[in-house]
Amino acid sequence: MEGIGKINIWGFSPAIDLQDTASSECEKNINDVKINIDEEATDDLNMLMIAPADPRHIIKTMARAWRYNHKFLNFYLMETQTSILARDIMLLSIMLDWSEDIGIQERVELFLEIYGNICVREKTEKFIKERAYDLIRTITDYDESKSKLSKIIDVSHLKFRERDDLEFVFKFWRNPKNNYDIVKYWDYRLRCYYKRRFDYIENMCDWDYQMKLKPKADIINQKEFTKWRTTGQAFEVRESLYDRPNRVTATVEGMKEDGLTVAKWGYFSDIVVGPFIAFGCDTENKEYLKTANDFHVKTSQDVSEYNLRSYLYELENKKLYYEKEKKEEDEKQESKIEEIKEDNNNDKSNKGKNEEKEEMNNNEVDKEITESIKNISLSESNPINEASTSTSTSTSANTNNEVNINNEPTKEQNESIKEKQNKNRPLYADILDHSKLYLLPCEPTYTFSRKISRFRQKFDKIYISNSMVHRVKEYSTLLKPDGEMIIEMAKFMIELKDELLPEYDKKIMGMANEAGLILKKDVKIPEMKKSKSSTKKSDEIYKRAHLVFVFKSQA
Repeated sequence: MEGIGKINIWGFSPAIDLQDTASSECEKNINDVKINIDEEATDDLNMLMIAPADPRHIIKTMARAWRYNHKFLNFYLMETQTSILARDIMLLSIMLDWSEDIGIQERVELFLEIYGNICVREKTEKFIKERAYDLIRTITDYDESKSKLSKIIDVSHLKFRERDDLEFVFKFWRNPKNNYDIVKYWDYRLRCYYKRRFDYIENMCDWDYQMKLKPKADIINQKEFTKWRTTGQAFEVRESLYDRPNRVTATVEGMKEDGLTVAKWGYFSDIVVGPFIAFGCDTENKEYLKTANDFHVKTSQDVSEYNLRSYLYELENKKLYYEKEKKEEDEKQESKIEEIKEDNNNDKSNKGKNEEKEEMNNNEVDKEITESIKNISLSESNPINEASTSTSTSTSANTNNEVNINNEPTKEQNESIKEKQNKNRPLYADILDHSKLYLLPCEPTYTFSRKISRFRQKFDKIYISNSMVHRVKEYSTLLKPDGEMIIEMAKFMIELKDELLPEYDKKIMGMANEAGLILKKDVKIPEMKKSKSSTKKSDEIYKRAHLVFVFKSQA
């Protein structure tokens, strides 16, 4: 499939909460979400991801970890190329590294811009260069005090050569001298794909959208899909100039030059489906999925922004994200800021009045001083007054001391305050202190042949992308007796003909049965209805087409 490309930089299935595989097909309504935290569950949860192409599953699983239990999360990540692994680390750093003072909305915009655009703003390019320097220190020095991301990243499974490859990728992002003309590469890919039909590219995009993509994900807007197909820009979050190449999309592929195969940077990824599937197809807030006159009110970009905002909110606050309440809080903060501004303006306008009040107060102070001098003279003549005044001053001093003592909280009060704070704290600890990400080498045969004894029956969850599904039997030995294997299906592979979807599913079912796996839930695979003249496309294909298949090992 030439349009999908040789190397994937994003996945072709929505983000999955690996602790809740039952909702992998459809998100629950946020009003129906029940939180049952099991404080006694302290076992580690080991999860292996084979070529997911992006960190969407890690982000969603970490964001919703507080809903279930106190298990320690161990993520094992293996990609097909070092550049994709470096891209995953960059995107994770935007979501998890809170060392910089960046708001939630700005983080969401940065994430989407780097994730799905071939060109970015000047501000975003500066951010990539600065963050690349921090990531080099994270991989090479491995000092937790320098970056919060260093707390969860473990590079012990990587050889020094692979760490050097990661450093080489980060340096490529930083160095402006390295030529990376992404617009030229994108145009070249389009011309090679469409060939003679390149002049009718908009008609071809309309056909692919109406006949292939819309029946499967109608939330994706035709305008944003066509714009991405022609320009490579999926998420333009601001009305600004996008003229800088997004080096995070660069991958390496061997190309022939003078009879020799040379590794070169370029864009060898998807130009057909788009980056809308991961976060923009479904959400817990069903108001974003409403339609009016058979058209969706919100776009895929709106859904993606909401989902990422909810993940960031849950990571920080350990609460469900209700957008209405968040808007009310923002409005209250804005009203407070406006009141402060008004007070400052009133202070400036009332400077003259304050000066007059100060003069009046000074005159009153002078009168009080003269009266006190008269009282002192009378006290010198009467010794009884001295005693009375001394006792009064001593009592006043004592009362002042008692007030100061009462203002300072006692030990009992401090303990009660601490107890109240502990009750108000979320039950789940900080995710950065409660999870670990282990980076694995990008060679699956080497990784599992050398460490098969260490990883045998180790993982509770294994996710396999559709590009690595041919290794299902090999990976099944890594599952625990009660573990689950999640296999990405070909629902959004629009280059694949509809007649081949049932056959694809049957092959996966056959490989899973050979590996000793069974479906976690019953799935019916309807047959295509064929006629003598031609094959009729049935709506059952789109209704049946699953996002993933969840298998479990036979205990």
